[in-house]
Amino acid sequence: MLNPNDISGLPAIRERPGSRGQPASRPQSRNESSSRPDSRSAAVYTPSASEGRSRLQTVSTPKVVAGSGSPKQIDAGKDSGESEDRKKPPRMATRRVAAIGKTSMGGLWRKAASKALGHTEQQARDAFGRASESKKKIMNILGDYKKLIDVSNNGFLSDFLIRSLHHALDGNQARRIILAKPSPSEQNCQIMEEAMEVVRTERLLNQLRRIITDNYKAQGAPGWRITGKEFKERAAEIIKFKRMQLCLKADVDNWVLRLKLQRAEVGHSVEDQKGRGSRLKEFWTTYHTSYRFQDTPADLVNSEPLGVISMPAAGGQRGCAGSRHENLYSTSDTDAGTWGQERKPLKSSAELSSMPMASTVVSSSDIGTPLTLPKTPSASSTLLPKAPNKNARPSSSWYAHGTSRVSTAVAQVPEDGWKLRNSRSRAGVTRGSTRGGTSEQGGLFPSLAATTSKGLEPFQDWGFAKTQPTNSIINPERRLALKPKKMFSSTPSLPSMLSSLKAAPFERRLCQTPHQKGGGGPELRNASSATQRYVRACSNSCVLPNLIPFCTGHSNKLNAAGQGFCDTEFQALTSMILTLNDLQEVDLDENTLLTDQSLVPFLQQLAENRARRNLQKLSLKKSLQKASPSGVHEVILQVVNLVETSLPRLQHLDLSSVPMQTKSHLPLCKAVRDHPSIKSLGLADVRLGYNHPNINECLSFICQSPALEQLALGWNPFDKNCFVRLGECLRVNTSINKLSLANSSCQDSKACSSVEYFLELLAYGSGITQLDISLNRLTYQGALVLEASLEHNLRVKTLNISQNPLAVLGFRSVLRLLSRETSGLLFFECEGCCVVDTNDAESSTAQVFSETNPGGLFHLDLQRPYDRALLRMLYRTCDRFNLTPHDAFTKLSSNISYEHPVREAGGVRSIPTEGILEITFSVEVAMEKVMQGVPDADFTGVLRTHFQMTRVRPGKAKQAPLFAQWKQIQGQSLEQLTMLEALSKDFYFNYPQYAQICQNRAAVSAIAWRLLPCVEGGGPTRFLSLLHMPSIGEYMRLAIGATNLLMLNIENPTGHYKLNLSNCCDYAVAEQLMLLDRWEVQVAIRQNLENTSQTVLRANIRNARFQERNLHCAIMDFTLPESGSFEFDYTSTKKPPADARALDHSAFDSMLVSLQNAECSPWQRINAITPTSHYWYLTSLQMRGLMGIFKDSAVRAEIFVRLALRLIDVHNEKIFRARFEDAEEFGRLLNRLGHAAFFPFIQPEQTKFHFNYGIYDQRLAANMLVGLAREENIGNIVDFAYIRAGGIVDPLPMGIPRSWDSFDKMPTDGTFTCTYVCAPEDRKYAKRKALSKKYGYYTAPEQQSDVMWWSSIATCPEDVIEFVEFINSNFKNIWRPFRIIDGPDGNGEISFKEFQEGIKKLKCKKFAGPDEDERIRNVFRFLDPSGEGKVSKGEWSILQQLYEEIRLSIKEFVEFCARTFGGLDEAWEELDDDGSGEIDEEEWSQSLQRAGFFGLAGPIFSFLDKDDEGTVSLDEFELLEEFQDENFQHPGGFVIPDFEDLA
Repeated sequence: MLNPNDISGLPAIRERPGSRGQPASRPQSRNESSSRPDSRSAAVYTPSASEGRSRLQTVSTPKVVAGSGSPKQIDAGKDSGESEDRKKPPRMATRRVAAIGKTSMGGLWRKAASKALGHTEQQARDAFGRASESKKKIMNILGDYKKLIDVSNNGFLSDFLIRSLHHALDGNQARRIILAKPSPSEQNCQIMEEAMEVVRTERLLNQLRRIITDNYKAQGAPGWRITGKEFKERAAEIIKFKRMQLCLKADVDNWVLRLKLQRAEVGHSVEDQKGRGSRLKEFWTTYHTSYRFQDTPADLVNSEPLGVISMPAAGGQRGCAGSRHENLYSTSDTDAGTWGQERKPLKSSAELSSMPMASTVVSSSDIGTPLTLPKTPSASSTLLPKAPNKNARPSSSWYAHGTSRVSTAVAQVPEDGWKLRNSRSRAGVTRGSTRGGTSEQGGLFPSLAATTSKGLEPFQDWGFAKTQPTNSIINPERRLALKPKKMFSSTPSLPSMLSSLKAAPFERRLCQTPHQKGGGGPELRNASSATQRYVRACSNSCVLPNLIPFCTGHSNKLNAAGQGFCDTEFQALTSMILTLNDLQEVDLDENTLLTDQSLVPFLQQLAENRARRNLQKLSLKKSLQKASPSGVHEVILQVVNLVETSLPRLQHLDLSSVPMQTKSHLPLCKAVRDHPSIKSLGLADVRLGYNHPNINECLSFICQSPALEQLALGWNPFDKNCFVRLGECLRVNTSINKLSLANSSCQDSKACSSVEYFLELLAYGSGITQLDISLNRLTYQGALVLEASLEHNLRVKTLNISQNPLAVLGFRSVLRLLSRETSGLLFFECEGCCVVDTNDAESSTAQVFSETNPGGLFHLDLQRPYDRALLRMLYRTCDRFNLTPHDAFTKLSSNISYEHPVREAGGVRSIPTEGILEITFSVEVAMEKVMQGVPDADFTGVLRTHFQMTRVRPGKAKQAPLFAQWKQIQGQSLEQLTMLEALSKDFYFNYPQYAQICQNRAAVSAIAWRLLPCVEGGGPTRFLSLLHMPSIGEYMRLAIGATNLLMLNIENPTGHYKLNLSNCCDYAVAEQLMLLDRWEVQVAIRQNLENTSQTVLRANIRNARFQERNLHCAIMDFTLPESGSFEFDYTSTKKPPADARALDHSAFDSMLVSLQNAECSPWQRINAITPTSHYWYLTSLQMRGLMGIFKDSAVRAEIFVRLALRLIDVHNEKIFRARFEDAEEFGRLLNRLGHAAFFPFIQPEQTKFHFNYGIYDQRLAANMLVGLAREENIGNIVDFAYIRAGGIVDPLPMGIPRSWDSFDKMPTDGTFTCTYVCAPEDRKYAKRKALSKKYGYYTAPEQQSDVMWWSSIATCPEDVIEFVEFINSNFKNIWRPFRIIDGPDGNGEISFKEFQEGIKKLKCKKFAGPDEDERIRNVFRFLDPSGEGKVSKGEWSILQQLYEEIRLSIKEFVEFCARTFGGLDEAWEELDDDGSGEIDEEEWSQSLQRAGFFGLAGPIFSFLDKDDEGTVSLDEFELLEEFQDENFQHPGGFVIPDFEDLA
């Protein structure tokens, strides 16, 4: 699985293959078979079809453990020591156990039943007791899932549950939705609770959608009814998706198959077993019937007898004691037959130790210094036993078996022994070889020296070497150098070795041929054939023949790659060259032991043979590893001679990994240049690098070869100059189509890979179709250079970028390249590219190109290839959007004279290689042209059009290669995750393409997590995409991780966002909001709207913080990083349309009922509101009612933020603003939404302001307030204080400075706090209306009488509230008390003395006490904000606003009782929980909190407490019935009563 954070123990639902949501059927387990033969019988329950009842039958069945892979015997008394009688279950217990076990559900109870069959009845009860507990836990889980289905109505998870679980709730299938451990863990419970919460939220969301739909249908709004035609179109679209998905799957499968066929080796015939056996049979028939086993030639008859032969110690390799064959004469492992006579085994060590040894010392240049033969042989050397010769000498002499007497000149055997060489191991690896010669006295075997003159091959290696005391035959140095190959031969036995060493003739043949004499093909039967010469040479050289087809005469191609030839063996093969008539290939790859001693004669003979003219391939790859430098140079000179004069048809030359000298390179490159037919050249790892004095000439000569098509230059260190030279040469020679530069780069002074300079030049054209740049330390920067160069290159088809730390960013560049129609790339190899490089760790702050959002501020150093590629990608973006560089590059500064380069042929622009650029890039001008047909307020259409223009959408010709690339890395978790991360940004998929990626069922969770934001089509395709989730647990993990994406309403984006950019879903949210911000800025500029942003530069994103630090740059210059935390507030400028209608009274009431009765948490209710919030058009009174159902002030604040821009009467916003009792809390809301954008233009009275002059919009809001005060009354700004930066208090002795009237002259630091008050008669409504239109972007009513003037109780003194409560309880309106205080002959104004006396006339006892006068003065001061000492009618009307606030709170409470309890009578029964008939104020507050009413409880209680006794009785509670009057049907329809004429 790709998801490493898989939650264990989570109930999972698996689907039946080919059926969505259906549980897969479980095949019957072996453990659940009805019967199986066994040594014991057990009673199992089987129903009788004829009787229709249960009965017992005794059948033979094994005792098994459920869940095990095979039947397992249960021995109940094994550990407890019970007797055999106790092991047998009683009949009744067996019947009960079997009956329950047969009828139980799933394997859990079958397991308990099978265990209980072997126990007593009590043990059976215990077992089933434990099973019962497990069953309860299972049923609890099932019950939870059942609850999920019961509460499900509609929604993503709800539909998923209904589809997935309604078949799984059957008891027999219950185990399919639980894991192996049925007990629910805490993690399961947590997931279950989260799932329940999501389902409840979706249920609420569906209810709100239904209410909104009914509301708009009732209003007759267009677009809210789906016709039959539209339904058919949507159904046809789904069917089309299905067909496209099937076709795409077939295309991808076909592409993968074609790719495998293309990558398979073509042209190399594979020899089958039968053909190989036939060929070897012919060879060995000839080999064993050759002269070797006939009478030995005359020149060998008088050969000196072989003396002492050192054999390997016991326990060594093949052919020695202790190995597979116990003695020296055991049967060979080949098909050559068996030895025909009995062999006497070697004598034991004790017997050998008693044998005398020769002590004569002999000198040999091949062996080394003279050695002294020990008297007692060691275990590491084995001497041959004495021959059975009747004329044998005494025991002081030693003989070889079947030979003459031992010579007196014998080699002294050291204590650690000698080992045979030139023999083959069981694995077919040839033994080591040494070059040597004869000594001054003629060598070890001087009698064999004459064989050279008689036409036989000379001996250069006598097959002996000094070794350490080890059991291995092969030299350790050679063991590492050789690669073991399977050979048909084995270690030769002693007689064949003696025969090959020209020992004295045997009395009779030692080997019987397995086939008839005279067998073999014509080539083998011909005595002068190349194969016969090879056989004789092998015999003469004491080596085993190599059985490759060339040596056996069955091929004219010397394909000896990896055969491990040494010089002696290859010299034997060289004897074949002179007699060949045709030789097409010479492939000596990986024969590391070959030196110039064998290769130079081979190449010389090849130059003299006529067969050379047909030679097409010569490969010495990885050979000459043991040769001396001069020897290597000699071989290269021979190769150069051949290439120049003797190989006219040579097409493939490979000298890779040959340790050449510097002086060898230039002649070789010249020879390649002048050769007319070389198509493939391998010069990898030949020490051709940047430090070579003639590197430029060599590269030029190579690229000038007229027929060259394939070139391998990897593993040679090239610097910047070398790569530039190579790139320039390849621009001229377009015949080279395959180039390998693996591990060729060096680190540049700019800390980049030098191969990037070569990749840049590919943009200018070349003939390369296959490019290998693996292992070059390419990071995401090099990948961008590659993308910029190959974006319009149609020739490059295959790319190998393996073992480069590309990581996610580099992968994205290559995938973009693979998906573009303008690029010819069809496949790339990427093994080992997922390692994160140190440079990639800095990508969070580095400059990264984004296809979706290419704009931003860039600092470019043109000396770096990456920066030039970044600039080139920006110019390509201009071309794609049809933008001129002057329109796209809004700001450009440079330290050089820079001009935009002209576009050349092929779309290439020549970028300067020096200079520093600082540019600001933007595509808004182009986007405006594209968006001409899209309404400004259609944010969904804007983003959809933008993504279609910018994101990479795999075309028809490229989708098969792209998804085939994904399919080929199945099972490679790291590569899959990296590719998904790369696809999660800058790509756009349709649903069939997403479904194709989801074919990998093991990675569905990781796919959905990363690609869900990239699926086009909106809600419908997102719904289909989520149905691919394999289980509820995986769905919940996705739902929790993608919450920000799933809850994003792009049509109403205002809100607070805290995003983790490493989460692909959060990154998509940030990306969309940044694009939307730029669009809204362009719209505001086009409509000439004032800037109310947080900074001077326009932006709707506020309070941006990256990595917990304030973002100091402009948001438009901020390039979104790949990781890190990004937190900000978004405030849209989108306002309701002029013809918007608020929700109907009935619809809004239904919404409040649904929200209030919802079972989900308050925050989940907000999540349910958010997806449909763009359909909510509310009045301020409706907003107040909505906020009243939430207790937490933070939740109320969030509701206000989410729906602040859905108000159609913003001028009445003070009605719901009064619900915020804390002024600081409302100040924090203004910080989120904007002090200037949400300034209380129409009703700023009684508002406390706090401005930070260091922030642009707050300084602007302060300037608006000062300007308004200048118009109305500068004294309206009271309680002001100005604190400069550094905490210095400025008392402002002259009042508000005049300079503050001008925005440009206002200070730019410090904080200013104040409170604004204004009498109604001082109000300048026209000024307020103008400010609201200019900065608030809305139009207030023409007449101020259309405004619902309001005052907040929260900001009023407590004495004022009590006075209003008194008036509310005793008078129908506020004007009756005014007339009583003013008197019948009053002048319409009330002085303090009149007010003080009037309180007594009103019989108000609210202020009784020692401080009565002070409290009355506080009320009067509140009513006289201007301080004139008189209260006018206008100033008295403030009490009307407070009066309406209290009456509105009472009305809200009455409506709450109707929604919650059904009426006032039912509400009284709930509130009077103790049944006393009275409710005091404390009980009143607690009862309302418990019931869920969070309005103003105090004023309501004061209104009902008519007798001021501190309690509310039932009679007083019934006073609320008057608020059910028609005038109070709903706050939205609230009508202010008509008051009597005061004139």
